[in-house]
Amino acid sequence: MKNQHFILAKVLAFAVCSCGLLSADEESSLKTKANEETDFAARIKYHLTIHDVEGAIQEAKEALRRFPESIAVRKAYLKALCEKGKEAEALMLCKQLVDLSQNEQENRHLLETLAWAALQKGQHSPQLFVRLNALLGSALTNDARAIPALIKELKSSNAILRSLALKLAGHMGDEPLRKEIFRLIKEEKVWYVRLTAIETAGQLKMREARPLLEKIVASDRKLDEEKALSISTLASLYETISRNDLLKLIQSKRAGLRQLACEIVVQLELKKLVDDLLPLLADPSPDVRIACLSALGLLEIQRKEQTAPLCKDPVPNVAISAGWLHLRQGDAAGGDVLVEFMEGASPASRRLAAAAIAASGRNGTEIAKERLRLSTDPFVRLNLALGLIGLREDLVLSCLEIARELNKEPVTKLHSSEPNDLWMWDSTSHPVFRVLAPSRVRHIEHIANYPVIVDRLVRLDLLGLLSMLQYPKALEAVKNFLKSGQAQLVGSAAGTLIQELEEEGVEALKFLLKDPEEEVQLEAALILAIWGKEGSGIDLLMKAYPEAKRERKIQILEALGHSGSPAAVPFLLEVLGEPFQVLRIVAASALIQCLYH
Repeated sequence: MKNQHFILAKVLAFAVCSCGLLSADEESSLKTKANEETDFAARIKYHLTIHDVEGAIQEAKEALRRFPESIAVRKAYLKALCEKGKEAEALMLCKQLVDLSQNEQENRHLLETLAWAALQKGQHSPQLFVRLNALLGSALTNDARAIPALIKELKSSNAILRSLALKLAGHMGDEPLRKEIFRLIKEEKVWYVRLTAIETAGQLKMREARPLLEKIVASDRKLDEEKALSISTLASLYETISRNDLLKLIQSKRAGLRQLACEIVVQLELKKLVDDLLPLLADPSPDVRIACLSALGLLEIQRKEQTAPLCKDPVPNVAISAGWLHLRQGDAAGGDVLVEFMEGASPASRRLAAAAIAASGRNGTEIAKERLRLSTDPFVRLNLALGLIGLREDLVLSCLEIARELNKEPVTKLHSSEPNDLWMWDSTSHPVFRVLAPSRVRHIEHIANYPVIVDRLVRLDLLGLLSMLQYPKALEAVKNFLKSGQAQLVGSAAGTLIQELEEEGVEALKFLLKDPEEEVQLEAALILAIWGKEGSGIDLLMKAYPEAKRERKIQILEALGHSGSPAAVPFLLEVLGEPFQVLRIVAASALIQCLYH
Protein backbone atom coordinates (compact mmCIF):
# COMPACT_ATOMS: atom_id res chain seq x y z
CA MET A 1 0.00 0.00 0.00
CA LYS A 2 2.84 2.33 0.88
CA ASN A 3 4.41 1.75 -2.54
CA GLN A 4 1.11 2.45 -4.26
CA HIS A 5 0.75 5.71 -2.38
CA PHE A 6 4.28 6.72 -3.42
CA ILE A 7 3.64 5.97 -7.09
CA LEU A 8 0.29 7.80 -6.94
CA ALA A 9 1.99 10.82 -5.36
CA LYS A 10 4.57 10.93 -8.17
CA VAL A 11 1.81 10.76 -10.79
CA LEU A 12 -0.12 13.57 -9.11
CA ALA A 13 3.02 15.67 -8.79
CA PHE A 14 3.71 15.25 -12.48
CA ALA A 15 0.12 16.17 -13.30
CA VAL A 16 0.29 19.26 -11.11
CA CYS A 17 3.54 20.35 -12.78
CA SER A 18 2.00 19.81 -16.19
CA CYS A 19 -1.02 21.92 -15.35
CA GLY A 20 1.13 24.78 -14.12
CA LEU A 21 -0.27 24.62 -10.54
CA LEU A 22 3.22 24.57 -8.95
CA SER A 23 5.46 27.50 -8.49
CA ALA A 24 8.68 27.69 -10.46
CA ASP A 25 10.71 26.88 -7.31
CA GLU A 26 8.60 23.84 -6.50
CA GLU A 27 8.78 22.57 -10.06
CA SER A 28 12.56 23.04 -10.07
CA SER A 29 12.86 21.15 -6.76
CA LEU A 30 10.93 18.15 -8.14
CA LYS A 31 13.06 18.03 -11.28
CA THR A 32 16.22 18.23 -9.16
CA LYS A 33 15.10 15.25 -7.04
CA ALA A 34 14.23 13.22 -10.14
CA ASN A 35 17.61 13.97 -11.67
CA GLU A 36 19.39 13.12 -8.42
CA GLU A 37 17.57 9.78 -8.23
CA THR A 38 18.56 8.98 -11.82
CA ASP A 39 22.16 9.99 -11.11
CA PHE A 40 22.34 7.65 -8.11
CA ALA A 41 21.10 4.70 -10.17
CA ALA A 42 23.61 5.53 -12.92
CA ARG A 43 26.52 5.79 -10.43
CA ILE A 44 25.70 2.35 -9.02
CA LYS A 45 25.84 0.90 -12.56
CA TYR A 46 29.15 2.68 -13.23
CA HIS A 47 30.69 1.09 -10.11
CA LEU A 48 29.54 -2.32 -11.32
CA THR A 49 30.96 -1.67 -14.79
CA ILE A 50 34.46 -1.26 -13.31
CA HIS A 51 33.84 -4.25 -10.93
CA ASP A 52 33.84 -2.01 -7.85
CA VAL A 53 31.13 -3.99 -6.05
CA GLU A 54 31.77 -2.49 -2.63
CA GLY A 55 31.50 1.01 -4.07
CA ALA A 56 28.24 0.07 -5.80
CA ILE A 57 26.73 -1.23 -2.55
CA GLN A 58 27.75 1.84 -0.58
CA GLU A 59 26.34 4.09 -3.30
CA ALA A 60 23.11 2.07 -3.32
CA LYS A 61 22.69 2.30 0.45
CA GLU A 62 23.10 6.06 0.34
CA ALA A 63 20.64 6.27 -2.55
CA LEU A 64 18.06 4.19 -0.66
CA ARG A 65 18.47 6.43 2.38
CA ARG A 66 17.56 9.40 0.19
CA PHE A 67 15.03 7.63 -2.04
CA PRO A 68 13.73 4.57 -0.12
CA GLU A 69 10.86 3.95 -2.56
CA SER A 70 12.82 4.34 -5.80
CA ILE A 71 12.35 1.32 -8.05
CA ALA A 72 15.28 2.33 -10.28
CA VAL A 73 17.64 2.49 -7.30
CA ARG A 74 16.38 -0.82 -5.93
CA LYS A 75 16.95 -2.52 -9.28
CA ALA A 76 20.50 -1.22 -9.35
CA TYR A 77 20.95 -2.36 -5.73
CA LEU A 78 19.71 -5.84 -6.72
CA LYS A 79 22.47 -6.12 -9.32
CA ALA A 80 25.05 -5.00 -6.75
CA LEU A 81 23.84 -7.60 -4.22
CA CYS A 82 23.98 -10.30 -6.91
CA GLU A 83 27.55 -9.31 -7.84
CA LYS A 84 28.50 -9.43 -4.15
CA GLY A 85 26.98 -12.89 -3.77
CA LYS A 86 24.50 -11.86 -1.06
CA GLU A 87 21.84 -14.29 -2.25
CA ALA A 88 19.39 -14.01 0.68
CA GLU A 89 19.17 -10.21 0.52
CA ALA A 90 18.98 -10.29 -3.28
CA LEU A 91 16.14 -12.85 -3.17
CA MET A 92 14.11 -10.74 -0.75
CA LEU A 93 14.59 -7.59 -2.84
CA CYS A 94 13.83 -9.41 -6.09
CA LYS A 95 10.51 -10.69 -4.73
CA GLN A 96 9.53 -7.10 -3.83
CA LEU A 97 10.45 -5.81 -7.26
CA VAL A 98 8.62 -8.61 -9.08
CA ASP A 99 5.48 -7.78 -7.06
CA LEU A 100 5.80 -4.10 -7.96
CA SER A 101 6.44 -4.66 -11.65
CA GLN A 102 3.54 -5.23 -14.02
CA ASN A 103 5.88 -5.78 -16.97
CA GLU A 104 6.36 -9.47 -17.78
CA GLN A 105 9.59 -8.83 -19.67
CA GLU A 106 10.98 -6.82 -16.76
CA ASN A 107 10.05 -9.59 -14.33
CA ARG A 108 11.91 -12.10 -16.47
CA HIS A 109 14.99 -9.87 -16.44
CA LEU A 110 14.89 -9.53 -12.64
CA LEU A 111 14.50 -13.28 -12.09
CA GLU A 112 17.26 -14.03 -14.58
CA THR A 113 19.61 -11.59 -12.79
CA LEU A 114 18.92 -13.36 -9.50
CA ALA A 115 19.38 -16.85 -10.97
CA TRP A 116 22.69 -16.00 -12.64
CA ALA A 117 23.98 -14.67 -9.31
CA ALA A 118 23.53 -18.14 -7.77
CA LEU A 119 25.21 -19.83 -10.74
CA GLN A 120 28.19 -17.45 -10.82
CA LYS A 121 28.75 -17.74 -7.09
CA GLY A 122 28.78 -21.53 -7.40
CA GLN A 123 31.45 -21.34 -10.10
CA HIS A 124 33.93 -20.08 -7.50
CA SER A 125 33.07 -22.58 -4.77
CA PRO A 126 35.93 -24.65 -3.25
CA GLN A 127 33.63 -27.71 -3.31
CA LEU A 128 33.92 -29.86 -6.44
CA PHE A 129 30.30 -31.04 -6.39
CA VAL A 130 29.07 -27.44 -6.21
CA ARG A 131 31.29 -26.35 -9.10
CA LEU A 132 30.19 -29.29 -11.23
CA ASN A 133 26.54 -28.40 -10.74
CA ALA A 134 27.21 -24.69 -11.35
CA LEU A 135 29.01 -25.50 -14.60
CA LEU A 136 26.27 -27.85 -15.77
CA GLY A 137 23.54 -25.43 -14.74
CA SER A 138 25.21 -22.54 -16.57
CA ALA A 139 25.57 -24.54 -19.79
CA LEU A 140 21.98 -25.78 -19.71
CA THR A 141 20.76 -22.19 -19.96
CA ASN A 142 22.22 -21.96 -23.51
CA ASP A 143 23.30 -18.43 -22.65
CA ALA A 144 26.52 -16.76 -23.81
CA ARG A 145 27.24 -15.99 -20.15
CA ALA A 146 28.16 -19.66 -19.74
CA ILE A 147 31.21 -19.32 -22.02
CA PRO A 148 33.58 -17.74 -19.43
CA ALA A 149 32.69 -20.51 -16.97
CA LEU A 150 33.43 -23.19 -19.59
CA ILE A 151 36.77 -21.62 -20.50
CA LYS A 152 37.69 -21.38 -16.81
CA GLU A 153 37.00 -25.08 -16.23
CA LEU A 154 38.71 -26.17 -19.47
CA LYS A 155 41.83 -24.71 -17.85
CA SER A 156 41.06 -26.25 -14.45
CA SER A 157 43.59 -28.43 -12.65
CA ASN A 158 40.76 -30.91 -11.98
CA ALA A 159 40.31 -33.57 -14.67
CA ILE A 160 36.64 -34.10 -13.81
CA LEU A 161 35.83 -30.44 -14.42
CA ARG A 162 37.84 -30.42 -17.67
CA SER A 163 35.98 -33.47 -18.93
CA LEU A 164 32.53 -32.05 -18.15
CA ALA A 165 33.46 -28.66 -19.64
CA LEU A 166 34.53 -30.40 -22.86
CA LYS A 167 31.23 -32.25 -23.17
CA LEU A 168 29.29 -29.05 -22.61
CA ALA A 169 31.50 -27.03 -24.98
CA GLY A 170 30.53 -29.42 -27.77
CA HIS A 171 27.03 -27.91 -27.74
CA MET A 172 28.26 -24.33 -28.14
CA GLY A 173 31.38 -24.20 -30.32
CA ASP A 174 32.35 -20.54 -29.91
CA GLU A 175 35.85 -19.67 -31.09
CA PRO A 176 37.43 -19.28 -27.60
CA LEU A 177 36.11 -22.74 -26.72
CA ARG A 178 37.51 -24.26 -29.92
CA LYS A 179 40.97 -22.93 -29.06
CA GLU A 180 40.85 -24.59 -25.64
CA ILE A 181 39.62 -27.89 -27.12
CA PHE A 182 42.51 -27.82 -29.61
CA ARG A 183 44.97 -27.17 -26.76
CA LEU A 184 43.61 -30.08 -24.73
CA ILE A 185 43.92 -32.53 -27.65
CA LYS A 186 47.55 -31.49 -27.85
CA GLU A 187 48.46 -31.28 -24.14
CA GLU A 188 46.00 -33.34 -22.07
CA LYS A 189 47.56 -36.18 -20.02
CA VAL A 190 44.46 -37.88 -18.56
CA TRP A 191 43.15 -40.54 -20.95
CA TYR A 192 39.40 -40.05 -20.54
CA VAL A 193 39.74 -36.27 -20.89
CA ARG A 194 41.75 -36.76 -24.11
CA LEU A 195 39.00 -39.01 -25.46
CA THR A 196 36.37 -36.41 -24.63
CA ALA A 197 38.44 -33.69 -26.35
CA ILE A 198 38.75 -35.79 -29.52
CA GLU A 199 35.03 -36.60 -29.49
CA THR A 200 34.17 -32.91 -29.02
CA ALA A 201 36.44 -31.91 -31.92
CA GLY A 202 34.49 -34.27 -34.16
CA GLN A 203 31.18 -32.96 -32.89
CA LEU A 204 32.23 -29.40 -33.75
CA LYS A 205 33.81 -30.40 -37.10
CA MET A 206 37.14 -28.87 -36.05
CA ARG A 207 39.19 -29.22 -39.24
CA GLU A 208 42.03 -27.37 -37.55
CA ALA A 209 42.50 -30.46 -35.37
CA ARG A 210 43.29 -32.77 -38.31
CA PRO A 211 47.12 -32.62 -38.00
CA LEU A 212 46.93 -33.49 -34.29
CA LEU A 213 44.52 -36.36 -34.88
CA GLU A 214 46.69 -37.75 -37.67
CA LYS A 215 49.64 -37.84 -35.26
CA ILE A 216 47.54 -39.79 -32.77
CA VAL A 217 46.48 -42.28 -35.45
CA ALA A 218 50.08 -42.75 -36.58
CA SER A 219 51.48 -43.16 -33.06
CA ASP A 220 52.44 -46.53 -31.60
CA ARG A 221 52.15 -45.20 -28.05
CA LYS A 222 48.50 -44.24 -27.98
CA LEU A 223 45.66 -46.35 -26.58
CA ASP A 224 43.70 -48.40 -29.12
CA GLU A 225 40.49 -46.70 -27.97
CA GLU A 226 42.05 -43.28 -28.54
CA LYS A 227 43.30 -44.24 -32.01
CA ALA A 228 39.94 -45.72 -33.02
CA LEU A 229 38.09 -42.57 -31.94
CA SER A 230 40.64 -40.38 -33.74
CA ILE A 231 40.17 -42.38 -36.94
CA SER A 232 36.39 -42.00 -36.93
CA THR A 233 36.68 -38.31 -36.00
CA LEU A 234 39.21 -37.67 -38.76
CA ALA A 235 37.05 -39.42 -41.34
CA SER A 236 34.13 -37.15 -40.42
CA LEU A 237 36.30 -34.05 -41.02
CA TYR A 238 37.03 -34.87 -44.68
CA GLU A 239 34.69 -33.30 -47.20
CA THR A 240 36.69 -34.56 -50.16
CA ILE A 241 39.99 -36.29 -50.87
CA SER A 242 42.03 -36.74 -54.05
CA ARG A 243 43.00 -40.18 -55.26
CA ASN A 244 46.69 -39.37 -54.71
CA ASP A 245 46.06 -38.40 -51.08
CA LEU A 246 44.00 -41.54 -50.55
CA LEU A 247 46.78 -43.70 -52.00
CA LYS A 248 49.25 -42.06 -49.61
CA LEU A 249 47.07 -43.19 -46.71
CA ILE A 250 46.62 -46.69 -48.16
CA GLN A 251 50.39 -47.07 -48.63
CA SER A 252 51.30 -45.56 -45.27
CA LYS A 253 53.53 -47.55 -42.92
CA ARG A 254 51.09 -46.76 -40.09
CA ALA A 255 48.17 -49.17 -39.71
CA GLY A 256 46.01 -46.42 -38.26
CA LEU A 257 46.34 -44.33 -41.42
CA ARG A 258 45.51 -47.33 -43.60
CA GLN A 259 42.38 -47.82 -41.50
CA LEU A 260 41.60 -44.16 -41.96
CA ALA A 261 41.66 -44.64 -45.73
CA CYS A 262 38.87 -47.22 -45.44
CA GLU A 263 36.83 -44.95 -43.17
CA ILE A 264 37.16 -42.01 -45.58
CA VAL A 265 36.06 -44.11 -48.57
CA VAL A 266 32.91 -45.11 -46.63
CA GLN A 267 32.29 -41.62 -45.26
CA LEU A 268 32.50 -39.98 -48.69
CA GLU A 269 30.95 -42.98 -50.54
CA LEU A 270 33.87 -43.17 -52.95
CA LYS A 271 32.76 -46.34 -54.74
CA LYS A 272 34.98 -45.55 -57.74
CA LEU A 273 38.06 -45.81 -55.54
CA VAL A 274 37.11 -49.03 -53.73
CA ASP A 275 39.46 -51.14 -55.85
CA ASP A 276 42.37 -49.12 -54.45
CA LEU A 277 41.50 -50.59 -51.04
CA LEU A 278 41.66 -54.23 -52.13
CA PRO A 279 45.38 -54.70 -51.30
CA LEU A 280 44.42 -54.00 -47.68
CA LEU A 281 42.56 -57.34 -47.57
CA ALA A 282 46.03 -58.89 -47.19
CA ASP A 283 47.23 -56.28 -44.70
CA PRO A 284 49.28 -57.60 -41.74
CA SER A 285 47.03 -55.68 -39.34
CA PRO A 286 43.73 -57.46 -38.51
CA ASP A 287 42.10 -54.09 -37.79
CA VAL A 288 42.90 -52.91 -41.32
CA ARG A 289 41.54 -56.12 -42.85
CA ILE A 290 38.33 -55.67 -40.84
CA ALA A 291 38.08 -52.02 -41.92
CA CYS A 292 38.44 -52.99 -45.56
CA LEU A 293 35.80 -55.75 -45.32
CA SER A 294 33.48 -53.33 -43.54
CA ALA A 295 33.93 -50.76 -46.31
CA LEU A 296 33.02 -53.30 -48.97
CA GLY A 297 29.93 -54.34 -47.02
CA LEU A 298 28.68 -50.84 -46.26
CA LEU A 299 29.20 -49.69 -49.84
CA GLU A 300 27.62 -52.92 -51.18
CA ILE A 301 30.62 -53.84 -53.32
CA GLN A 302 31.10 -57.51 -54.26
CA ARG A 303 34.65 -58.84 -54.64
CA LYS A 304 34.05 -62.46 -53.59
CA GLU A 305 37.22 -63.88 -55.10
CA GLN A 306 39.37 -61.56 -53.00
CA THR A 307 37.27 -61.74 -49.80
CA ALA A 308 36.46 -65.49 -49.68
CA PRO A 309 39.89 -66.52 -48.25
CA LEU A 310 39.30 -64.23 -45.26
CA CYS A 311 36.40 -66.44 -44.13
CA LYS A 312 39.17 -68.76 -42.89
CA ASP A 313 41.32 -66.00 -41.39
CA PRO A 314 43.09 -67.13 -38.17
CA VAL A 315 41.83 -63.99 -36.37
CA PRO A 316 38.19 -64.67 -35.36
CA ASN A 317 37.01 -61.08 -35.77
CA VAL A 318 38.36 -60.97 -39.32
CA ALA A 319 36.72 -64.27 -40.25
CA ILE A 320 33.41 -63.12 -38.70
CA SER A 321 33.62 -59.88 -40.72
CA ALA A 322 34.18 -61.86 -43.91
CA GLY A 323 31.31 -64.19 -43.03
CA TRP A 324 29.02 -61.20 -42.46
CA LEU A 325 30.04 -59.69 -45.81
CA HIS A 326 29.34 -62.90 -47.73
CA LEU A 327 26.03 -63.62 -45.97
CA ARG A 328 24.92 -60.03 -46.54
CA GLN A 329 25.67 -60.51 -50.26
CA GLY A 330 23.66 -63.74 -50.46
CA ASP A 331 26.49 -66.28 -50.13
CA ALA A 332 25.35 -69.14 -47.86
CA ALA A 333 28.99 -69.98 -47.07
CA GLY A 334 29.15 -66.78 -45.03
CA GLY A 335 26.27 -68.00 -42.88
CA ASP A 336 28.09 -71.30 -42.25
CA VAL A 337 31.09 -69.38 -40.97
CA LEU A 338 28.97 -67.38 -38.53
CA VAL A 339 27.06 -70.44 -37.28
CA GLU A 340 30.39 -72.17 -36.62
CA PHE A 341 31.53 -69.28 -34.48
CA MET A 342 28.20 -69.15 -32.62
CA GLU A 343 28.74 -72.77 -31.60
CA GLY A 344 32.36 -72.18 -30.60
CA ALA A 345 33.97 -71.98 -27.19
CA SER A 346 34.80 -68.27 -27.16
CA PRO A 347 31.93 -66.21 -25.65
CA ALA A 348 33.18 -62.99 -27.29
CA SER A 349 33.22 -64.62 -30.75
CA ARG A 350 29.77 -66.13 -30.19
CA ARG A 351 28.30 -62.74 -29.39
CA LEU A 352 30.06 -61.00 -32.28
CA ALA A 353 28.87 -63.66 -34.72
CA ALA A 354 25.29 -63.26 -33.45
CA ALA A 355 25.51 -59.49 -33.91
CA ALA A 356 26.90 -60.07 -37.42
CA ILE A 357 23.88 -62.21 -38.32
CA ALA A 358 21.59 -59.55 -36.82
CA ALA A 359 23.27 -56.97 -39.10
CA SER A 360 23.19 -59.08 -42.26
CA GLY A 361 19.64 -58.18 -43.32
CA ARG A 362 17.08 -60.56 -44.76
CA ASN A 363 19.71 -63.11 -45.75
CA GLY A 364 20.33 -63.87 -42.06
CA THR A 365 16.68 -64.25 -41.03
CA GLU A 366 16.38 -68.04 -41.10
CA ILE A 367 19.68 -68.56 -39.31
CA ALA A 368 18.63 -66.06 -36.62
CA LYS A 369 15.28 -67.81 -36.09
CA GLU A 370 16.91 -71.21 -35.79
CA ARG A 371 19.74 -70.19 -33.44
CA LEU A 372 17.38 -68.11 -31.27
CA ARG A 373 15.67 -71.38 -30.35
CA LEU A 374 18.83 -73.49 -30.05
CA SER A 375 21.53 -71.36 -28.46
CA THR A 376 22.26 -71.72 -24.75
CA ASP A 377 24.12 -68.39 -24.58
CA PRO A 378 21.70 -65.65 -23.42
CA PHE A 379 23.70 -62.89 -25.12
CA VAL A 380 23.63 -64.77 -28.42
CA ARG A 381 19.86 -65.05 -28.11
CA LEU A 382 19.48 -61.38 -27.16
CA ASN A 383 21.52 -60.16 -30.12
CA LEU A 384 19.62 -62.42 -32.52
CA ALA A 385 16.31 -61.24 -31.05
CA LEU A 386 17.29 -57.63 -31.63
CA GLY A 387 18.16 -58.43 -35.24
CA LEU A 388 14.82 -60.14 -35.84
CA ILE A 389 12.94 -57.23 -34.27
CA GLY A 390 14.74 -54.88 -36.63
CA LEU A 391 13.43 -56.98 -39.53
CA ARG A 392 9.99 -57.32 -37.88
CA GLU A 393 10.33 -61.11 -37.94
CA ASP A 394 9.34 -63.57 -35.17
CA LEU A 395 8.37 -60.64 -32.94
CA VAL A 396 6.56 -62.65 -30.26
CA LEU A 397 9.48 -64.96 -29.52
CA SER A 398 12.02 -62.13 -29.78
CA CYS A 399 10.13 -59.90 -27.34
CA LEU A 400 9.62 -62.84 -25.01
CA GLU A 401 13.37 -63.53 -25.00
CA ILE A 402 14.24 -59.91 -24.18
CA ALA A 403 11.53 -59.70 -21.51
CA ARG A 404 12.72 -62.95 -19.91
CA GLU A 405 16.27 -61.63 -19.51
CA LEU A 406 15.06 -58.25 -18.26
CA ASN A 407 12.83 -59.89 -15.67
CA LYS A 408 15.69 -61.71 -14.05
CA GLU A 409 16.51 -60.37 -10.59
CA PRO A 410 18.40 -57.08 -11.09
CA VAL A 411 21.85 -56.72 -9.58
CA THR A 412 21.97 -54.42 -6.56
CA LYS A 413 25.68 -54.52 -5.76
CA LEU A 414 27.66 -51.76 -7.37
CA HIS A 415 31.07 -53.42 -7.66
CA SER A 416 30.19 -56.92 -8.73
CA SER A 417 32.89 -59.23 -10.04
CA GLU A 418 30.44 -61.50 -11.84
CA PRO A 419 31.00 -61.19 -15.61
CA ASN A 420 27.30 -61.30 -16.58
CA ASP A 421 25.92 -59.06 -13.86
CA LEU A 422 26.01 -55.83 -15.87
CA TRP A 423 25.32 -55.19 -19.57
CA MET A 424 26.66 -52.77 -22.14
CA TRP A 425 26.44 -51.90 -25.82
CA ASP A 426 29.85 -52.86 -27.18
CA SER A 427 30.85 -50.78 -30.19
CA THR A 428 34.58 -51.35 -29.85
CA SER A 429 34.74 -54.96 -31.05
CA HIS A 430 33.76 -54.06 -34.60
CA PRO A 431 33.30 -50.84 -36.60
CA VAL A 432 29.90 -51.95 -37.95
CA PHE A 433 28.17 -54.08 -35.31
CA ARG A 434 26.82 -52.95 -31.96
CA VAL A 435 26.92 -55.96 -29.66
CA LEU A 436 24.86 -56.44 -26.50
CA ALA A 437 27.45 -57.94 -24.17
CA PRO A 438 28.50 -58.36 -20.52
CA SER A 439 29.91 -55.09 -19.29
CA ARG A 440 33.60 -54.27 -19.55
CA VAL A 441 32.98 -50.63 -18.68
CA ARG A 442 35.61 -49.19 -16.36
CA HIS A 443 34.90 -47.06 -13.34
CA ILE A 444 35.72 -43.40 -13.97
CA GLU A 445 36.13 -40.86 -11.23
CA HIS A 446 33.87 -38.16 -12.60
CA ILE A 447 30.71 -40.33 -12.72
CA ALA A 448 29.86 -42.35 -9.63
CA ASN A 449 28.83 -45.99 -10.30
CA TYR A 450 29.41 -45.48 -14.02
CA PRO A 451 29.29 -49.19 -15.05
CA VAL A 452 25.96 -49.61 -13.25
CA ILE A 453 24.54 -46.49 -14.93
CA VAL A 454 25.56 -47.86 -18.35
CA ASP A 455 23.84 -51.16 -17.51
CA ARG A 456 20.62 -49.40 -16.47
CA LEU A 457 20.59 -47.35 -19.66
CA VAL A 458 20.89 -50.53 -21.74
CA ARG A 459 17.92 -52.00 -19.89
CA LEU A 460 15.96 -48.79 -20.46
CA ASP A 461 16.71 -49.06 -24.19
CA LEU A 462 15.30 -52.58 -24.25
CA LEU A 463 12.24 -51.65 -22.18
CA GLY A 464 11.55 -48.81 -24.58
CA LEU A 465 11.82 -51.20 -27.52
CA LEU A 466 9.30 -53.60 -25.95
CA SER A 467 6.90 -50.74 -25.27
CA MET A 468 7.21 -49.40 -28.80
CA LEU A 469 6.29 -52.88 -30.10
CA GLN A 470 3.31 -52.93 -27.72
CA TYR A 471 4.51 -56.07 -25.99
CA PRO A 472 1.59 -57.01 -23.68
CA LYS A 473 3.60 -56.95 -20.45
CA ALA A 474 5.80 -53.98 -21.34
CA LEU A 475 3.90 -51.54 -19.11
CA GLU A 476 4.28 -53.90 -16.16
CA ALA A 477 7.99 -54.24 -16.94
CA VAL A 478 8.38 -50.45 -17.02
CA LYS A 479 6.52 -50.20 -13.72
CA ASN A 480 8.76 -52.84 -12.12
CA PHE A 481 11.82 -50.97 -13.34
CA LEU A 482 10.55 -47.74 -11.80
CA LYS A 483 9.60 -49.45 -8.53
CA SER A 484 12.99 -51.15 -8.22
CA GLY A 485 14.72 -47.78 -7.91
CA GLN A 486 17.01 -48.56 -10.83
CA ALA A 487 15.84 -45.47 -12.73
CA GLN A 488 16.91 -43.25 -9.82
CA LEU A 489 20.53 -44.18 -10.40
CA VAL A 490 20.64 -42.82 -13.92
CA GLY A 491 18.93 -39.53 -13.01
CA SER A 492 18.17 -37.44 -16.06
CA ALA A 493 19.57 -40.18 -18.31
CA ALA A 494 16.32 -42.05 -17.65
CA GLY A 495 14.90 -39.93 -20.46
CA THR A 496 16.27 -42.57 -22.84
CA LEU A 497 13.09 -44.48 -22.08
CA ILE A 498 10.92 -41.73 -23.53
CA GLN A 499 13.26 -41.27 -26.45
CA GLU A 500 12.65 -44.89 -27.44
CA LEU A 501 9.02 -45.16 -26.32
CA GLU A 502 7.79 -42.25 -28.41
CA GLU A 503 4.07 -41.49 -28.08
CA GLU A 504 3.08 -44.98 -26.96
CA GLY A 505 5.55 -44.76 -24.10
CA VAL A 506 4.40 -41.28 -23.17
CA GLU A 507 0.84 -42.50 -22.83
CA ALA A 508 2.03 -45.46 -20.75
CA LEU A 509 3.89 -43.21 -18.36
CA LYS A 510 1.00 -40.75 -18.15
CA PHE A 511 -1.11 -43.71 -17.10
CA LEU A 512 1.41 -44.49 -14.35
CA LEU A 513 0.98 -40.96 -12.95
CA LYS A 514 -2.23 -42.33 -11.44
CA ASP A 515 -0.64 -45.49 -10.05
CA PRO A 516 -1.56 -46.16 -6.39
CA GLU A 517 2.15 -46.34 -5.46
CA GLU A 518 3.60 -42.87 -4.94
CA GLU A 519 7.14 -43.89 -5.91
CA VAL A 520 5.92 -45.15 -9.29
CA GLN A 521 4.02 -41.87 -9.80
CA LEU A 522 7.11 -39.83 -8.98
CA GLU A 523 9.42 -41.81 -11.29
CA ALA A 524 6.95 -41.52 -14.17
CA ALA A 525 6.58 -37.78 -13.54
CA LEU A 526 10.35 -37.33 -13.49
CA ILE A 527 10.85 -39.03 -16.84
CA LEU A 528 7.97 -37.16 -18.47
CA ALA A 529 9.27 -33.82 -17.20
CA ILE A 530 12.86 -34.55 -18.24
CA TRP A 531 11.79 -34.90 -21.87
CA GLY A 532 9.28 -32.07 -21.78
CA LYS A 533 6.41 -34.45 -22.40
CA GLU A 534 3.24 -32.72 -21.23
CA GLY A 535 2.97 -30.83 -17.96
CA SER A 536 0.98 -33.58 -16.31
CA GLY A 537 3.57 -34.49 -13.68
CA ILE A 538 4.77 -30.99 -12.72
CA ASP A 539 2.42 -30.57 -9.75
CA LEU A 540 3.30 -34.02 -8.50
CA LEU A 541 7.03 -33.21 -8.58
CA MET A 542 6.61 -29.93 -6.72
CA LYS A 543 4.42 -31.62 -4.12
CA ALA A 544 7.03 -34.37 -3.54
CA TYR A 545 9.95 -31.95 -3.22
CA PRO A 546 9.70 -30.87 0.47
CA GLU A 547 9.89 -34.42 1.87
CA ALA A 548 12.42 -35.77 -0.63
CA LYS A 549 16.07 -36.53 0.14
CA ARG A 550 18.68 -34.13 -1.23
CA GLU A 551 19.66 -36.35 -4.19
CA ARG A 552 16.00 -36.72 -5.13
CA LYS A 553 15.47 -32.97 -4.78
CA ILE A 554 18.25 -32.39 -7.30
CA GLN A 555 16.56 -34.77 -9.75
CA ILE A 556 13.21 -33.02 -9.28
CA LEU A 557 14.74 -29.58 -9.90
CA GLU A 558 16.60 -30.84 -13.00
CA ALA A 559 13.37 -32.36 -14.31
CA LEU A 560 11.46 -29.10 -13.77
CA GLY A 561 14.16 -27.28 -15.73
CA HIS A 562 13.96 -29.77 -18.61
CA SER A 563 10.18 -29.44 -18.64
CA GLY A 564 10.47 -25.70 -19.29
CA SER A 565 7.08 -25.19 -17.67
CA PRO A 566 6.28 -21.55 -16.70
CA ALA A 567 4.10 -23.02 -13.94
CA ALA A 568 7.28 -24.03 -12.09
CA VAL A 569 8.72 -20.46 -11.92
CA PRO A 570 7.15 -19.38 -8.58
CA PHE A 571 8.17 -22.69 -6.99
CA LEU A 572 11.76 -22.40 -8.24
CA LEU A 573 11.97 -18.83 -6.97
CA GLU A 574 11.14 -20.09 -3.48
CA VAL A 575 13.77 -22.85 -3.76
CA LEU A 576 16.40 -20.13 -4.28
CA GLY A 577 15.99 -19.54 -0.55
CA GLU A 578 17.17 -23.09 0.30
CA PRO A 579 20.09 -23.30 2.76
CA PHE A 580 21.99 -25.76 0.52
CA GLN A 581 24.03 -24.14 -2.24
CA VAL A 582 23.78 -27.09 -4.64
CA LEU A 583 19.99 -26.94 -4.54
CA ARG A 584 20.05 -23.18 -5.15
CA ILE A 585 22.34 -23.68 -8.16
CA VAL A 586 20.18 -26.39 -9.74
CA ALA A 587 17.05 -24.33 -9.06
CA ALA A 588 18.69 -21.25 -10.65
CA SER A 589 19.47 -23.14 -13.84
CA ALA A 590 15.96 -24.62 -13.91
CA LEU A 591 14.46 -21.16 -13.40
CA ILE A 592 16.29 -19.72 -16.41
CA GLN A 593 15.25 -22.69 -18.55
CA CYS A 594 11.60 -22.21 -17.55
CA LEU A 595 11.77 -18.46 -18.23
CA TYR A 596 13.09 -18.90 -21.78
CA HIS A 597 11.90 -22.36 -22.84
